[in-house]
Amino acid sequence: MRYSIRKEKNRWGNTVKVRIIDSETGQTVFTSRHVDSYDGSRKQRVGEMNREAEAELARLNESVVTKEEERQAGLEEDVEKFEERITEAGRLREDLAGSIQARQQGQLLNMLERSILGAGGDITQVEALTPQVQEAGQRSLRDYITQSKARTKEQLAEFVPTEIGAEYKLANLEDAMRRFTMGEETRRAQIQAGLDQEPEWWEPIISNIVTGSQEAGGQLLGYAASDINVKENISQVGMLDNGLPVYLFNYKGDTTPQIGLMAQDVEKVNKDAVTEIDGIKHVYYTKAVK
Repeated sequence: MRYSIRKEKNRWGNTVKVRIIDSETGQTVFTSRHVDSYDGSRKQRVGEMNREAEAELARLNESVVTKEEERQAGLEEDVEKFEERITEAGRLREDLAGSIQARQQGQLLNMLERSILGAGGDITQVEALTPQVQEAGQRSLRDYITQSKARTKEQLAEFVPTEIGAEYKLANLEDAMRRFTMGEETRRAQIQAGLDQEPEWWEPIISNIVTGSQEAGGQLLGYAASDINVKENISQVGMLDNGLPVYLFNYKGDTTPQIGLMAQDVEKVNKDAVTEIDGIKHVYYTKAVK
């Protein structure tokens, strides 16, 4: 109990006064009337003094319990709101990522259409490549959302207590909220930069070319025909991190739009990534894209 009774006695050991002490502050919060101020016999006066002090003690301790219950209930409600806030922050991250991805995909598809039509192609060629662009963007977004949901779970475990005991104070919650807010503001600021660093829309397609050529094996042993002389309707649509230009084109005799590198470019910077078979230059993409 927070409050307790202390009795003052005279030199003969008789109770003459009763005080109630706050154990947290050490202060006296109640003092009974001196026994000499009571009427009647001394025994009766001391009994009245004790009953008065006991009644006040019960009232004080009951108020403490009520206040603690109110504090506990209020703290639990605040923690629940904080939990909802963390969850909502995760949804906002994911919504923002979705909006950015949709905008970027629209811009990239427009660029792809301009490149194809500008090179003399038609809309059917755009439509042939569009699913690959959309799939690459959706895959990137799914990966980000998965990471975001995992991050939300980590934040809930880090900042939200599983049990709110008496030792967990409002100050603990305020500190957790402050740390979360600072970290979340920093993380949101990084979302745009992080998504901007995602691979260009044509890089997954380049990767498919690499994987496909490796799986094909056989005579080319991982090489793909990339000679400029076997291609037409060529237009540059991007650039790899290593500086090699990426082109939109189709092979002569085949109107299917393709995306890839030119052997003539690759051999200027990495001759080991280019070989010539039957007069046609081929690129070993695994080496070329490094």
